[in-house]
Amino acid sequence: MKENGVFGDLVNLSRSPEMRARDVSAYAIANLTSTYVPEILHRIVHEGGIKPLIDLATGSTSVGSFPHGKCLAIAAVKRLAILPENRHSLIESGILPILSSEGRSSEIDIKREVAACLFELTLSASLRHTVVDACCSELFILLTSKDIKTAASSAGALANTAEETDLHGTLKDAGAPVVLSHIVLQNASVNVIREATRATSNILSTKSCQDEYIQCGGLFGLINVVSTMMDKQCNHHVAHALNIISFNAKSHSFITDGLIADIVISSNAATSLRNTCANGKYTNKLLKQGSISELINLSRRDNLELKQLAMESLLHLSTAVDEVSRRAIIESDNLLGAAIQCIATRTVNADLHRTVAGMFASLSECNECDDCLAKLVSGGIVPALCNLSRGQGSCPEIQANCVLSLANLCSNEQVQITIYRQGGLDCLLDSLIGGACNRHVAIGVRLLASNPNVCKAISTNESILTQFIFMAKHSFLDYQRSASSVIGSLTLNKDFRSFFARKDASLEEIIGLLSHTDCCVQRSATYATANVAESVALRPYLIRCNALHALGTMDIVNNDIRTTRNVSRALSCLSSGNAEAKRIMLQDSNIVKRLIRLSRSADSIAQRYGALSLCNMCHGQDSFTIGPGTKALISCLIFLSRYPDPEVMNLAAAAFAALALGCDDSRSKLVEEDVVKHLIRMLKFPDDQTTDSACLAINAIILTSKEALAKEEGIESVISLFKTSSNSDIVFGAVYALGTILDDNALSEVVVPFKNDIILSIAHKIESGSLDTKRAGGYLLSLLLSNGKNYEKIEMVGGISCILNLASMSDNECQEYGAFCLAELAKNDALKVDLVRKYEAVPSLVTIMSGECTANESKRYAAMALLSIAEDYETHLALGEAG
Repeated sequence: MKENGVFGDLVNLSRSPEMRARDVSAYAIANLTSTYVPEILHRIVHEGGIKPLIDLATGSTSVGSFPHGKCLAIAAVKRLAILPENRHSLIESGILPILSSEGRSSEIDIKREVAACLFELTLSASLRHTVVDACCSELFILLTSKDIKTAASSAGALANTAEETDLHGTLKDAGAPVVLSHIVLQNASVNVIREATRATSNILSTKSCQDEYIQCGGLFGLINVVSTMMDKQCNHHVAHALNIISFNAKSHSFITDGLIADIVISSNAATSLRNTCANGKYTNKLLKQGSISELINLSRRDNLELKQLAMESLLHLSTAVDEVSRRAIIESDNLLGAAIQCIATRTVNADLHRTVAGMFASLSECNECDDCLAKLVSGGIVPALCNLSRGQGSCPEIQANCVLSLANLCSNEQVQITIYRQGGLDCLLDSLIGGACNRHVAIGVRLLASNPNVCKAISTNESILTQFIFMAKHSFLDYQRSASSVIGSLTLNKDFRSFFARKDASLEEIIGLLSHTDCCVQRSATYATANVAESVALRPYLIRCNALHALGTMDIVNNDIRTTRNVSRALSCLSSGNAEAKRIMLQDSNIVKRLIRLSRSADSIAQRYGALSLCNMCHGQDSFTIGPGTKALISCLIFLSRYPDPEVMNLAAAAFAALALGCDDSRSKLVEEDVVKHLIRMLKFPDDQTTDSACLAINAIILTSKEALAKEEGIESVISLFKTSSNSDIVFGAVYALGTILDDNALSEVVVPFKNDIILSIAHKIESGSLDTKRAGGYLLSLLLSNGKNYEKIEMVGGISCILNLASMSDNECQEYGAFCLAELAKNDALKVDLVRKYEAVPSLVTIMSGECTANESKRYAAMALLSIAEDYETHLALGEAG
């Protein structure tokens, strides 16, 4: 193939416009690298073979999007990187972003090949900085992999990069000392430990890395390798690391205690010490004599029996002392490191694990000092508790102590997010084992989920809701309380709510909790339901899950005020803008009764939400069913209209307006229940929104029952509103109402005493009002002029100029009213000349007549006005001049 120039053909085919040709050529190039022949590997790189492999790795081909295609491509790159002269070309071709992305893949084979490729690339010293800049975080992710080959290769890559001392600061910031100490302590693979110890010996050449490595207890792992590993390379690396770190004075006590395996100490003496520690009379004396540091040193011995006795002694001391002494124990140097070392051995000892778990539980009881709990968490107690709870030697007693410790630690808000990130919540949820630790699991979960940062972090994990739903259905009451509380907190996150759109079953479970007999569970369930109801997109799902019926029929336990508020808020959200919800609420008498009770609640928040629900329910109804509940609903709205809360009164007015705009039956019912009297009273209320809604309701009612306004000084109130208000919407409503009244012959006589007041204000209101006000004002002017009177008064207040402005507007309705008024004015002989000479009305009338878009009615009124004007000889000349 080489002799016949196949390489060039494959590269050419990889650029083919046909997908299949590109796929097969990329696979062929990848397969050629498996020969490991240096000449072939060199030729593939220098004849353009990298680009097809890059495309295959990024999923640019039809097969590249599948895991095996990516894995094959990265494996081929790894083989190409075996030759040092190829590595620069691979870096320049852009392989590092691909390795960075695929280093987080869920496929083990891909991660294994990425780690191996990073190892080969970091063999070149000149490329190590570039690799660290691009793939530092992914390198540590691969290092913690459970796959031995992946971990070994990534450890080797880290060891290679650690040969560059100027990279130690970057590696330290990424957590290299801590991660390497855990790998050496916990990993059982010789290959992984061999590379990890080599990386450790390289990175410990920097003082700052030494201090952090000592602080996290890493020397215990190195010493443990010496005592348990027979591998020469591992021992060589450890010896080199210890030789370097021995120049740091902080390491001397650890090295001495670890390397001198002094088993001469009698186990009987250690047993006596343990028994003495169990006697509370001597506890304080032992603490003053420095027993803690001696017991810590004793726990570092290789002898398992001595470790057990030392930990039991520390357990007795931690349980027998007061808060001050327990704080002193926590602040002792290397206590946590010694305890973690005892449980990190490869040989599992259940008694030792049980003792350490009990000591952790006792130390975590130091709740009065937040600094102590923070010190425990920063010392690595949470991962240790997780390992103990899930470990091979775990038992119900160990799990109970671990859960108790986590619950105590969660009481400190400062470390809650750290506990979550270190796996504390997962450990708690995995411990749903029943028995004595149920309550502690529930407390820990509830405390963690109460933290906004934790809620935000777990809201992206949809699977976690399933676990909380499981807890909510559990027979244990504390689980139900915690789960419902957590779900309520999670629903505050808008992104998390969208999960319910895909999981109707979960939503049904939450709604099912609304009828729970426990006050705490019911309160949290209603809180979650109200939060979900705030999302417009999720309201149809709530309605489909029968949430309205559940909210209407549930018995509020102990009349809890927070539950009442949540129910009221949920109903107000569901009734907003959803026709189906309104229909269900109107037809369900239980919901109507519940809303009436809520709107009369002594709690202002629940009352406002209840009033809002009634307002929403009344809004947008084309027909209002007159039934037994109608009178109660209207009576409730009347009560709200008199309530001394502007917001509640405004909602009542808006509800009346919605009912009045509905249909004739609803308007008749409002008149029958004497609602107009209360609406007239609300016209005098100083709040503009309330006044506007009341005015709208009155306008709707007098369309069919004009005589209702003649009672209770209704007309006087409307005229007063018309004269004094500066709100454009209110002015429009008042003008519209006056126009409706004047249009009725019977009621127009009632308005006669107030006509002067109307005329005095009408011109100003039209000039300064909105377009709707101008239309309604034009109609009102036409009514005032239609009976052949009021000419002089209207002229006196500047009404003619106002009429001319209306006639010259482009709005057809305003123009029509202006033309009609001019036609009426032109009938008055005394005004004809003034219309022509003083007010120059003729050009406006001619414009109306000649306008192409002018309505026929406007043209007719303009023609009538011109005809009336032309009857006077004096106006003929002006007519001619106007064309």
